[in-house]
Amino acid sequence: MRKNKKGQGSTMLLIGITCIIGMVLLTVLFGFLNNTSLKTETVVNETITLQNSTRVDLANYWVIGVTEVYSTENVTKVLLSTGNYTVSDLNNELVKAGITLTDATYDGNASYVSYTYYPAGYIESSTTRGLLALTPVLFALVILVFVAGFVVMKKQ
Repeated sequence: MRKNKKGQGSTMLLIGITCIIGMVLLTVLFGFLNNTSLKTETVVNETITLQNSTRVDLANYWVIGVTEVYSTENVTKVLLSTGNYTVSDLNNELVKAGITLTDATYDGNASYVSYTYYPAGYIESSTTRGLLALTPVLFALVILVFVAGFVVMKKQ
């Protein structure tokens, strides 16, 4: 007995359009997750002018750690030890971190700070970050199941 295949072109068109839309949405979702909410950012050699006993704010909020502080002395970069400065307001998403110079030797010199921070939109909960990282994979599986369902329906 012969099956009537009339009208199956629209099904294939629908499958193709669904795959294209799904891949576009998947690309947008991957871009969002990778750029904002799942990883930390690093700033290398942010230029500031340290002044003795005066707090100088860094450019970003939610700084989680200062890795290096250099100052210039007679045009030479000098790595400052942690005894030469104090860092305040680390791990505070509402306030910029600040550095206060405690050694008058480097007062008013151009200084370079390297640090790590969480960008705006960062998700603090590791469980939520893990689930969001799996979202694109689950979305791809949904598209695969959707296409497989159309293929099975086509054979019937």
